[in-house]
Amino acid sequence: MDETPEVSGDLILDQVYISNKNMIHDLEEKGYGEIQKEKLLLKQFETLYLLYTHKLILKKNKNQINFDAYMSICQKTNSEILTK
Repeated sequence: MDETPEVSGDLILDQVYISNKNMIHDLEEKGYGEIQKEKLLLKQFETLYLLYTHKLILKKNKNQINFDAYMSICQKTNSEILTK
């Protein structure tokens, strides 16, 4: 599988979690994230990349979050996020 399939993730506080086992396996195989409590935790820059390439559907409280909205969230906690 050359392309990363579309993935669904949840934003909980300031962390992005993937809970679908198939997606976890595919993403982890490609070097994304870190397994924590049977979920894949994505780093902020990984989440931004997947949002930018339209490979991630990110939700918080059932509301979809786009790249720009997530970027604003990231910049509040890490003003240098764009340099990573």
